[in-house]
Amino acid sequence: MSTTEQGTVKPTPGISKLTNTQWSKPSFTLPIPSLEFLFHLECDMESFHHIGAGPHGDRSTVIFKGGRFEGPKMRGSIMAGGGGTFL
Repeated sequence: MSTTEQGTVKPTPGISKLTNTQWSKPSFTLPIPSLEFLFHLECDMESFHHIGAGPHGDRSTVIFKGGRFEGPKMRGSIMAGGGGTFL
């Protein structure tokens, strides 16, 4: 068994040494990504509350007081008390 000294990184094994995988090229092509309008959103919110630094940046949260959304395929109301976290 080999040992690795503290503060160093052990190199990864080469791909040729991987025995439990079968890499193959898929027999289809992926579609080209596109954007589609989903809905328009209007909402009333309370003040933002700062949470602080997290593993992926600074965090804040807000409570929704109400609102509505509408689009070609859906529409609805935003109920009071819902919330969201924002980066």
